[in-house]
This record gives sequence, C-alpha cells and structure tokens, in this order.
Amino acid sequence: MAQRPLAVSARRTWQVCGGLVLFAIALRLPFFFRAVIDWDESTFVLIGQSLADGHLPYVQLIDVKPPLLFAFFGGALRLFGHDLVGIRLAGALCVGATGWIVFLIAVRWYRRAVSILIAALCIAASSLIQDGQATMSEHVMLPACMGAVLLVTRDRTSLRQWAFAGALLAAATLVRPNMAFGVIAVGLIATARDGRAGTSAVSRLSAYAGGGLVVCALTALPYVFAGQLPILWNAAVSAAMDRSTSENPATANLVTTALAIAGFRRGPSGLVSIGPWLNTWLWICSAGGLAGLWVSRTPRDAAERRGLARVAIIAAAAGISVLMSGGGFAHYLIQLMPFAAILAGALFHHASSSMRRLMWSLTAAFAAVALVPVAAEYQALAARAAGHEPLRTGEARDLAAYLARENPDRRPIFLLTDHIVYWMLRTPPPTQLAHPSSLGRPYVTALVGRTPEQELRRILDGSPEFIVLPERVKYLDADLEALLERTLVERYALATTIEERRVYRRMVH
Repeated sequence: MAQRPLAVSARRTWQVCGGLVLFAIALRLPFFFRAVIDWDESTFVLIGQSLADGHLPYVQLIDVKPPLLFAFFGGALRLFGHDLVGIRLAGALCVGATGWIVFLIAVRWYRRAVSILIAALCIAASSLIQDGQATMSEHVMLPACMGAVLLVTRDRTSLRQWAFAGALLAAATLVRPNMAFGVIAVGLIATARDGRAGTSAVSRLSAYAGGGLVVCALTALPYVFAGQLPILWNAAVSAAMDRSTSENPATANLVTTALAIAGFRRGPSGLVSIGPWLNTWLWICSAGGLAGLWVSRTPRDAAERRGLARVAIIAAAAGISVLMSGGGFAHYLIQLMPFAAILAGALFHHASSSMRRLMWSLTAAFAAVALVPVAAEYQALAARAAGHEPLRTGEARDLAAYLARENPDRRPIFLLTDHIVYWMLRTPPPTQLAHPSSLGRPYVTALVGRTPEQELRRILDGSPEFIVLPERVKYLDADLEALLERTLVERYALATTIEERRVYRRMVH
C-alpha cells in the first residue's frame, strides 16, 4: 500500500520553488544566446517591443495570437531591456513556476520525493522538446493554466477560488487560444455534483464565468478607449478561427504529431528535440498512471482519485486542442507536459518497491542521455568565453551586423526570414504583418485590407534597399514566388550570402 504524503511546511515549499526555478534556468541557460530558435518567438518580440513603445497589439504590427501574449513580451522587454537574454530568462521563470505549481498539485497526493521528481521532469520535458529552448506561447500560458488546475483539483474549492480559476484560465486563453478547450472542460467540472464545498452548481459556474469575464473585459478596455475594439476582435478571434479551419489540422497531422510526441522531428531552427527518450518515457509513465487510476486495486485516497480525474479531464481537453491547432509542431505538446507529469506521478507513487527502483533508474538514465546536448552547449559557451568570442551567436546576428554596416542610412529592408533582425537594428518592417509567413495567408493579409499579392506588390513598390530570403520561401505560392523572383532579377543584384540567406541590394538606375 502506498504511503500517504506528509504535509510540507511553507518554508520547505518555498525552498522547492527556488530549487525548481534554478533548475529551469540552469537547463535553459546555454540557449539564451542563440539569435533564433523558433521564429514565432521573434514575432512575439517584435509586437512586444511595439507594445513597450506605446502601441497596442494589432494597431502597428499584426499577428493572430491573443493580446496577453504580447503583453508578457512587452513587460519582459521593459523589465530586462533590449536583449534576447532577458526574453529567454523570462521564459525560464515561467517554466520554473509551472514546475513549482505541478509540485504543489502533486504533493497533496504523492510523497515529496515523487512530487519533486515529476516537477523536475515537467521542466525538463518542456525545455528539451524541439524548439522548447525558446520562450514560446505555451511556456507563457502554463503558469496561469496550472494555477487554475491547482484550484479546481482541491478537495474543497470555494466560490472565490472558482472565480480565481476562471480568471486564470481566461488569462491563459488570452495567451494561447486553444486553452478555450480547457475553459470548457473546467466549466463542466464546475457543474458536477459536489456536496463537499457546500455550494450549488449554478453558483460555482457563475463565479467561474464571472472571473473569466472580468479578465476579458480588462483586456478589451484599452482597445475600447482607443476606439480600436474591432481590430482586436478581427485579429485575435476571427482570424484565429479562420486559421484553425483553413489549415485543416486534425487528421492530416496525426503522423507528424505522433513524431513530435516522440521528439524526432527537425524544426525550422535546425535543432532536433534534444530529449526525445526522456519525453517518451514521461508519456509512457503518464499512460500507466492514468490506467492505474481506473483499473488498479491499490487503495487510493478519495481526494486523490477525484483530483486526478479532474486532471485527466482537463488533459484530454488540452490534447484535443493540440490536434486541432494545426501544423503538428512539437512545441504544441509543451502544454500537455504538466498533465503528463502529474499523471506519471501516480505510477511512481503507487508502484511496488522493486518497480519503483526500476522506474527511478530508468528516469535517471533517460535524463542523463537528454542532458548530454545541454552539456555540449555549455562547453561551446565556455569555449567562446575563453576565446573572448561573442557569446551571442546565430545567422540573424550576422545579418544584422552586415546590414548595419552596409546600410548606415537605415533605408528600408525586407526580410522574408530572420525577422528578428528588424528588432536588432531597431528598424520598422515594411509591412504591418509581423510574421513573414503571414504574407502567404489570406486571412491575415485581409486584416490590412489586401490580398497576399497586393501586399507583396506594395512592399516591393516601396523599393527596399535590401531584400533577404532563404534559398526557397516555402510559405509563398507559385505566383507570389514568381513575382518576387522577377523583381529581384529586374531591380536587384546579389550582394552576399550569409549562411544560406541570399542578400540582394537594390541596383541604382
């Protein structure tokens, strides 16, 4: 029979918090200095900087992500300054905070050692998955999401806590919209029969909905005052829904999603997931913990069973949302890691002594393999420091250095990749579309009142001094690609090539 967990003092809880945050920083630190890991992060930085400069999201620069995501990046830039290291540190703090909340949830049901282990596994899995070393929307969303899970998995959740849970999940959805599935799942949980808290389903649901509506109203308020409410709706709601329907993700991406779960796909940054075996082990353990919840004869505390059932329901909603998010990118799965860790904890906690020793040994082995590339990054960082070389690396930095040198008058430039260079050079893009791939998405270009072809023609008619593009621009269709190549042939000359990026300069006639 599994031992009942012992109460953890407040002092020990904060010690665990500090340790988990330091672990997250240590695990992610050697990747702080890469210019680009995932280009979505570059988009968040651009719009976050625009917000820090006093412009509401979607007014100066447009993307279809929700506004609180850009508020996080704008706040990080205000706090840490014009440096990607600060953005990555802010992301590491989010990962550490998520791990701590996982510990707080788990320690109600499991031994302290198991709770710390699964919190550390959550941090590692969220960081070592493909492109997970960048500060992604999933990392930013999870502290609020798991804070809500912490509240609704209590044995007694008061009306005030239901209201806080609604506010936290609304905030999470306004960072990453597919968490709306989680909002629905928790709403269903709120309506379930629960005599322990002494509240009715109507009162719980009202408190929950009220907390969420307050956050939504406060988010919309700046747009109301600025007379820009329609653009908030069009960009953050209508265009996002168009994206979900136009990219037809669910069945088409089952294979790529399965590969992403295993962690064996290479991303745009060229990085393969550096912890595939550890992540796969976590999924196996979580499946075992979930199965044990229903079929195991091991005695369980009633509060544990109820709490884990609620975790499983919210995890299922999040899993469905991943399949419907489009793209099949591995980093989408970051939002499932805390749930997987909590469910895996049930297997560690209830396993027999011999099985538990085997599981801890396998976890240590998989963790050691996963940490080898992290150690290699530390070695490379130390070698650059010893050789007095710049710690900050990447093609985007080389591009920025070249353009700063060759374009001292700061004439307009057009980047079809590595758009973080705009931010590095503190120069505005020639389009309101913050993400380069938005140029190939009609539902995004419609936000500026043009078709993709009209927007590309408008940019090219502005005669940017430099145009930078990879060997092939995959997000442009054949007509757009032909228009771009024709313009390059007629009006531009190849100036240089930097790491497979072709840099064209406008010819003087």
